[in-house]
Amino acid sequence: MPSDIVAKNTDAASSATPIDAGAAPRTLRSGFWNLYAVCYDSLTGLKPYQQMMGDILDALELQDDMAVLDYGCGTGNFERFALARAPRVRVTGIDSSRSMLQRAERKVPVSVGAVFVFGDSPDAAGLRPASCDRIVTTNVLYTLPDPAATLAQLRDLLKPDGLMVHATPQTRFNPMGVFWAHCGMCRGIGDFFATLRIIPALIMVGIMNIWIVKNGRDSQYFWSQDELTRMFAANGLNITEIKPTYAGQDWLVRCVQRKQGGE
Repeated sequence: MPSDIVAKNTDAASSATPIDAGAAPRTLRSGFWNLYAVCYDSLTGLKPYQQMMGDILDALELQDDMAVLDYGCGTGNFERFALARAPRVRVTGIDSSRSMLQRAERKVPVSVGAVFVFGDSPDAAGLRPASCDRIVTTNVLYTLPDPAATLAQLRDLLKPDGLMVHATPQTRFNPMGVFWAHCGMCRGIGDFFATLRIIPALIMVGIMNIWIVKNGRDSQYFWSQDELTRMFAANGLNITEIKPTYAGQDWLVRCVQRKQGGE
């Protein structure tokens, strides 16, 4: 377990349930995300999702024994991909949905190098400042009430030589674009039947994502490249790479802390 995690996290490594950081999260839609947890993992069957996770891992440049924070970890998909890439990486996942975390615990036992914490703040895990080698969020920033403030909190947890990687929806995010891209990448009867098996769950995911896009514009954030660059810079972060991912529906943003007195 990461040595920088307070005792309550270390002691919980043998527990079968996610760590409770205290009071219930302040997020407005905990019930929505609990419902989303039921169908969320169908996304892992989509080739653009798999490619996005590969892009994230490539950008992170993970090495064994690194301390990694996955803020908004959901059902633990990043943890599975990360531990397959670097088996001794130490991951702390934070999420405000108990249903998501229950699935994450079943998917990635704490014994293999992951700790899951219930909370809505980057501070929920009790990590010390400048203790994380890597920080990652996957389709999380756009859901936050104050993403700029959260970026500042995450920045403070990052080591001076650390990296942050974020995947976040583009301005014209279209969930159906991901599905059609997947269909275009399918080859052979095996891919056809694999897709057929997840169609019912994908329909539910699609409905929920369409609702997010159509009804969440006033409360959620879908950024252009320039808007992301300005927001990160205003919070002491320099973007070193930004490119499309997730079938062109997301931005992949790789950034580092801005050095004092310079760019």
